[in-house]
Amino acid sequence: MLELRFELVLCADDLELLDKLDFAAEKGWKVLVTNVERAKPTREFLAKLVRPSRSCFHGLWRPAHPDFCLFLSTPLSVRLISNGIDPSILAQVHVVDLSLSSEEIQELMLTQLLQSECRELLNQHTRLQNYNQLLQAKLVSAEEALMDYILQSDSLLFKDSHFLPRVAVCQEEMKKIKAEIEQLSEELNYHESLLACPRQLMKLAAALYQTLQAVSRLSPAYYFSLQDFIKVMKEAFSVKDRSLVSYTTGTAAQSILPEIMNMMVHQLLIQYRPCLFKRHFAVLKLLVSLAVLEHNQFCSEAETMVFLRGVEDIEHNVTEVKTSVSPADTVLLSSSDLPSWIPSNVYSELLFLEKIPCFKRLIDSLCAYPTQWQEYLYSTSSTVVGNVPCCSHSHLTLLQRAILWKTMRSDCLKQLGDSLNACIHCLTAKTPAAPHSGNPEVLSKYLAGIDRPIILTLPNSDGDVQISIQPLHLIHQLAHKDGKSEAQVKVISFEGLCNKELILSMLDKAISEGQWLVFNNCHMLENWDDEVVVRLSQLTSSFKEEKGLIHPCFRLWFVYQENAAEALPAVVRMCALPLCCDTPLDLKEEMSCSLQQVLSVSLPQSWSDVADDHTEVLLRCAVFHSVLVQRQTYKYLSFGRTYHWTQEDLLTLLDAYTSFASHCHDTYKVLHYIAARVVHGGHITDSTDSEVVESVARCCFASDSSLSGSGPCILSDMISSCGHYDLSGLLQVVEQRFRDIAFSDPFLLGFGANVVPEVAKINSYNLNVLLQTSQTPLRPVRSFSPKQDPPVKLPAFIKARERLQALKNYLTHKKDSTIRDVGAASRRPLRDFLEAEWDDLIDLVALLLSYLQQPVQYNSSSASLVKFTDLSRLEKRAQLLSAYLGHGCASDPPGTYRLAAFKKPRVFLLALMRETAQENSKYISDIILQFQVLPESLTFLPPGDMCLCGLELTGASWDPEIGALQDAVSPRPFSMPVLSVKALFEKGNMDRHHYETFEKFGNNTFLLHLDNGRAFGRHSKDESSILAPLQQCCKVRRSTWLRLHLLSLPQYHISDVMRASLSQDPLHKVAPLLSEPHLAALSRRLKTVLETQ
Repeated sequence: MLELRFELVLCADDLELLDKLDFAAEKGWKVLVTNVERAKPTREFLAKLVRPSRSCFHGLWRPAHPDFCLFLSTPLSVRLISNGIDPSILAQVHVVDLSLSSEEIQELMLTQLLQSECRELLNQHTRLQNYNQLLQAKLVSAEEALMDYILQSDSLLFKDSHFLPRVAVCQEEMKKIKAEIEQLSEELNYHESLLACPRQLMKLAAALYQTLQAVSRLSPAYYFSLQDFIKVMKEAFSVKDRSLVSYTTGTAAQSILPEIMNMMVHQLLIQYRPCLFKRHFAVLKLLVSLAVLEHNQFCSEAETMVFLRGVEDIEHNVTEVKTSVSPADTVLLSSSDLPSWIPSNVYSELLFLEKIPCFKRLIDSLCAYPTQWQEYLYSTSSTVVGNVPCCSHSHLTLLQRAILWKTMRSDCLKQLGDSLNACIHCLTAKTPAAPHSGNPEVLSKYLAGIDRPIILTLPNSDGDVQISIQPLHLIHQLAHKDGKSEAQVKVISFEGLCNKELILSMLDKAISEGQWLVFNNCHMLENWDDEVVVRLSQLTSSFKEEKGLIHPCFRLWFVYQENAAEALPAVVRMCALPLCCDTPLDLKEEMSCSLQQVLSVSLPQSWSDVADDHTEVLLRCAVFHSVLVQRQTYKYLSFGRTYHWTQEDLLTLLDAYTSFASHCHDTYKVLHYIAARVVHGGHITDSTDSEVVESVARCCFASDSSLSGSGPCILSDMISSCGHYDLSGLLQVVEQRFRDIAFSDPFLLGFGANVVPEVAKINSYNLNVLLQTSQTPLRPVRSFSPKQDPPVKLPAFIKARERLQALKNYLTHKKDSTIRDVGAASRRPLRDFLEAEWDDLIDLVALLLSYLQQPVQYNSSSASLVKFTDLSRLEKRAQLLSAYLGHGCASDPPGTYRLAAFKKPRVFLLALMRETAQENSKYISDIILQFQVLPESLTFLPPGDMCLCGLELTGASWDPEIGALQDAVSPRPFSMPVLSVKALFEKGNMDRHHYETFEKFGNNTFLLHLDNGRAFGRHSKDESSILAPLQQCCKVRRSTWLRLHLLSLPQYHISDVMRASLSQDPLHKVAPLLSEPHLAALSRRLKTVLETQ
């Protein structure tokens, strides 16, 4: 495209874009439209993307010029164009990828990463190369000119008197050119020798960038630009007082290459640690180790592929590794004399491995020396770093040994990766703590120089990955630690529609006043308003070009979930800094974060009354919290369920201690109870899990040494033996003692010896899956688990389009008939809701159909979209909605509804409440919903009741005999009986929080969570109906019941505790919040609650 000359260059947001394109079409110009991601897909603009036969200019239609050409460009990468550019525009154009190749990336880095003197050398080298090309062209031109003279001569050459003199002149000219080329070649060779070291580093940099791109395939939330990567690498080349090239000696500085290579790897791992989830960061470290090995020529590219993808997944066209195994070979091997300790499932892979030259006769060696091989592969002291004890294969290199280990023992891949990382020199250098979301102190320093938007990515809500800190709490902590000033944080939480006016006004105010503006829950937003996207695009440009227009303290945050990458505008993802909200990597890192949290909150004046001998108790709280959070990462091996403990729980525990536990006689016992029963134990819903938490608390808060030396007690003893508690000193002590102790994390967390191999097996399996996904993102990963579901096949493109078209015709026809039938009938909230759901379904089907009508090159992505939307589910929704609107019949009993038929099921319940309020002329705040599980033996539904069917329970089941919920161990969902829903009037003393709406918006309203302000109601009236859930089906957590029971005891009476708490109010003596009758009502009602249980 750079070679083309455009007569007209426009920006896609030009107000006169259409008129200028019409004029260019008439003149036959070549036109370039830049920043096409800003274009609005209007009908007129889309028409310009089709080659016009005529054009309209100033109202006159004229034939379009045949030479008219239109080119569109965008700074978005190919990965982001589907999100950043409207699909209707992409459907009309051909996409050409102008991304740089690996060689071009190396040349680009060579010009941008080197110091000034090296860049001057490179520029001089480029000039010499260009001059060399010019001389070569002159030489060819002289030869061609002589040949043209010979071919065009009419007479014989020996009779031509001008021929020999012309040949002599040409030969003399060519001789001078060749001499100049030879001299120039010597200079070029000299320059190439000087640039050999820089080029070697650029080759490593390009390999590291490729590893980063491989990791980006693991999550749709990842996008790492080349520009940001080059900025990271620049830090590695800032070697003061030394240069890569010396003009005085005329040599390259080979001695500093290892140091720079170490710094390149160090910068990559440090700077991208906060941008990755920890499970993906482990993949990056291993891929970096392999890249360094391959760069230093310790392994080949084919060997790296074998290690990453397995011997059975290697393609047959790999020249260095040719594998071919027949089924007969496998049968023969199965009946051979292989040692019994070799798993039978690796027989076929051993046959593949023997086809590789370096592993030749491996099976014979295993049979001849089984004891030596078993000790090498299974001994606890043996690692991949040591040589193979058998002479037949002692020649194997480090990565070849790693391939052997991975083949023979797939359950130790995690330890194998750690060994590879440790034995690479560049990964063993001492480095400072890497920033991550669990360590706000270090993360704040990392963000100090960032002046662009920040994207905070949360793990998927449907997964079992936990976070150590809530995103908004983290942002507030970072604002408090900001070096410029404590910024004011403003939050806009999305849910559904985009409020354009609110967003733009708060954005302008934050920019001018230097506030931190947080767009929270971006994954909940249905779509961004076009004006908001344009404003964000202008803002991202201002970050780069016009920083003076933005307050220096301003910072813009986007918070969204990992699986909703399309929820953010592409222009934001391109320029923003990505961060992942995740847990620390290991126990040592978790301990460091918790200790920093304890010592940071103990500095304010309000904590000054905490004695020095109590500081150890606070640090034990950090140990207890760290152990529980890290045990949670072991999933079912530790707890039966996932409990999302965060730093807020640690802060609550610290606050509880300083408030009253420190004043008690037995501090450790009280703290044990608060931690295990109230704060962290308050999350527990399983009795077995409660016993585990009790055990950990017993170890961490033990006042004697009876439990010393086992599990978490080692960590508590580590803290107790520290003589000082300043932050830097304590962290250094913890760092040193973690290096000194010879115990693994599972042992320190209190696990038995049998858990370690199980943990290694799980981690190795997950790492293997991620490694293969990073290398082969476009094909399914080889399955290692028979329990995995088979991949779902995409529906046929043509068939999917036909089904969608038929569904659209059906929905549109029913919509038209509904409009004719309703006429002037009065509107009802429930019917308004159903019709709104019908309209939404029409829009969704029309959108999917438009995707499937795109050109052939987009069919695969469109078919994938249809697969995830599930055509059958759409058709089922249409069938159910049709029955609810009276257009057809459903298999469910009349009067029953399925929430799966609705996009917004909560609005369905809201419509039911609004309809009841409207029929009885009541406020919606006076309406409550009453739910009742109907018996399965019921043959007919109660008249007038609204019923819900098709509900499912996960983690619980309904017991019809006792009429209550029961815990379920099985992860499969259980069917729930039909549920009756009644909208009733609230009477008596039942002032609780309710749904509120604005009536003026009709069905397009939203929910408000309001308190009617009636406080404790009437002290003389006890509304027993509130206890109906306890009487029917609900359970109270054991920890909650214990707390309630504690508040019923005479020494901790709830009325006395409340009275003491309210006495701190400055206006208590003048206007107390609660009167004595209200305090007495608290005790009376608590007694009723306990008796109900």
